[in-house]
Amino acid sequence: MVTKNLNSEIKGQDNLELKSMSFFSSIIYFGIPAILMIIGFYVVMPGLIKRGLPPFNAFKKEENVFTLSNLKERFRLKHLNWKM
Repeated sequence: MVTKNLNSEIKGQDNLELKSMSFFSSIIYFGIPAILMIIGFYVVMPGLIKRGLPPFNAFKKEENVFTLSNLKERFRLKHLNWKM
């Protein structure tokens, strides 16, 4: 296998094999975070909105105006492009 030979030359190891993740570990790594995100979006956020705390309330409390340039500056977003 070309990839195995290349990796072994780079790292100096001969036994480089990818092991598949067990079902239990995949549930831990992907299932639990997915469930937490679903709870956050469908339970916590509506509860906060019912109590009068919209998601961008913190942005408003900083006395910022909702413009694209202010959001970019606040969240430190740089120009995104498709080049790697």
